[in-house]
Amino acid sequence: MKNTYKYDILLLGDKYMMKIIYNLFGTSIGYLVLISIIATIFCIILKIKKSSKYERYIILSNEKIKSLILFCIIVCFLMASFFFAANSFGVKDETGGSLKPHIMIIESLHIVLSCLFLYFHNKRVLFNEIDIKVYNAFGKEKTYLWKDIVSAEKSEWGDLIIKTNNNNKFSIEFYSWCRNIGKFEEELEKRDIFAI
Repeated sequence: MKNTYKYDILLLGDKYMMKIIYNLFGTSIGYLVLISIIATIFCIILKIKKSSKYERYIILSNEKIKSLILFCIIVCFLMASFFFAANSFGVKDETGGSLKPHIMIIESLHIVLSCLFLYFHNKRVLFNEIDIKVYNAFGKEKTYLWKDIVSAEKSEWGDLIIKTNNNNKFSIEFYSWCRNIGKFEEELEKRDIFAI
């Protein structure tokens, strides 16, 4: 008699894999998990990708915050994937209910964190000896020349508020957490613009 045990395990594995694939593409929770997969991959690519477009600029950005948020995004993704797989196999929570509410809460947190990551990725300041480029949360650029800057002061929240000679203001949020803060302050001191 042939040993069919090995083939039974393969068929069982195929059965569970088909169940996960059906739940992934055939349910609303599955669509949320697919969106989280795409969002997680997109955030990782944005974090890794370097742009050669701004080689002559120094970037003043919040890399620590972005790294922390990306870590939380990956943890949420892994937790949601685990709960989704467990839900596909029929695992219940401790009260005997479905795991779908847990997945929804984790996916909601994942969406909020992904939006926060995009906010900090887009909101940055680039500068060189000539000008400062300020990007808002939607990636819209405004350029200010160093010669037009009149003063710089720190707010009570730690942001740096810079005023220009035509009464425009722009702020650098989370200024004390920014990378390359020393080089930016050197440029301020070089032009006798002191942050109070």
